[in-house]
Amino acid sequence: MSSSPTHIVMIVTDSLRHDIVFNPAGPSLDYVSQHADVYTNMWSAGCWTLPATATLFTGKLPHEHGATSQTRALRPDVQTLAEHYSSQGYHTVQITSNVATTEIFGLDKGFDEVYKSWNLKPSSHSTLFKFLMQMGKHRVRRRALSKDLITKSFSQDLDAGNVWLEQYYTTSFNLASQILEKQSTKQKKTFLFINLMETHFPYHISHVFELLNKGPKAKAEELIGLYHLVNQTFLKSQNKKISQKLLSDFKKRQELAWKLLAPGLDSFIQSIHQDQDTAVLLCSDHGENFGDEGWSYHFSNVTTACTKIPLFVLNRGQESSNVIDTQLSSRGLFDGLIQLNTANKVVVSDEKLPISESYWYNNANKTLKEYQYNQICLRLDSTILIQRNSQWFIKEKEDLVNIDGRMVENILKASGREEAIKTVVERYGTFEKKLR
Repeated sequence: MSSSPTHIVMIVTDSLRHDIVFNPAGPSLDYVSQHADVYTNMWSAGCWTLPATATLFTGKLPHEHGATSQTRALRPDVQTLAEHYSSQGYHTVQITSNVATTEIFGLDKGFDEVYKSWNLKPSSHSTLFKFLMQMGKHRVRRRALSKDLITKSFSQDLDAGNVWLEQYYTTSFNLASQILEKQSTKQKKTFLFINLMETHFPYHISHVFELLNKGPKAKAEELIGLYHLVNQTFLKSQNKKISQKLLSDFKKRQELAWKLLAPGLDSFIQSIHQDQDTAVLLCSDHGENFGDEGWSYHFSNVTTACTKIPLFVLNRGQESSNVIDTQLSSRGLFDGLIQLNTANKVVVSDEKLPISESYWYNNANKTLKEYQYNQICLRLDSTILIQRNSQWFIKEKEDLVNIDGRMVENILKASGREEAIKTVVERYGTFEKKLR
């Protein structure tokens, strides 16, 4: 057996909450749970797809890899997993359902091939329906009302929006299986990344878009709520337009989406892992935050909630499960993959402190000043420290309490990682000031 697997497959279920995956009442991943190292205390470095996936690809924090809601692109000098595996003789392939992982933001870096799921099969919806759904996005509305309505780029934007309207996971799995089989026949190694959008807004509860509620009034309220959710109107108005009932409905939508996806996902992973020289990683890029801390969408970039993610690592030939509940950072997964050649298995590094960063979102130039801040969040076991606008806070339940420098010093000294933390915070501060 070679020092590294023939194939390495990373599957990201976009936006999937940790508590939905590990809910005893939810669907079980029978094969995965019996053949994986199960990480139950893993924390993402970002709160939406671009920075969170960039961290998975680079092992770096957002201020290091540069992909934030304000900079919007991966730094060109940062090495990615795809580049690393390419240098090791792997054929690198990305199959994605999210534009945030493509060339638009630089996350195609190092991939020999990139397949966009919305281009792999014809849409089940009419152009008019897709147009009306996409008009709910401010960026698309702005373009639609300009003189550039009938352009190739706008057409592509509508096609990418198909992933909001229907499921593509079967198409992605079929293509992935074909690629792996072809590469095996040629005795070639493959690094394959798959992004799945079924658990992302609007959370597919059926194979095509469907509302959860019944009756005209309830359906209308759900549609309006989904509109406010994706447009984050709460950032522009004190009048939060999404009720707690609707937030509960949206969490239910993701629960149902996961229930629909999980059996096919488990079966696909079994087909590429069992009796194969393949390592498989299944995780989320970030969580969601339906109602936590008063926020209602992950892209708000100003919440400390729901950066906890599920992670399953199926090393090649693994036939038993192992639960790891150590508090870890998603940054450590990169290190485990880089060291796979010598370790012969993926072991998430415990050397990197769980840290998340978020950068405020300029919502159509109307974001309220009270939400115009960037922040860094440090997780020191059960203690959560947050720095916003050079001020420190400690999280107590759902509240943030302002603390002075002396208390911060004491907490950092007690952690035993004072110097490392100070270095990270200083470098974050330098990056954040440049943005301001």
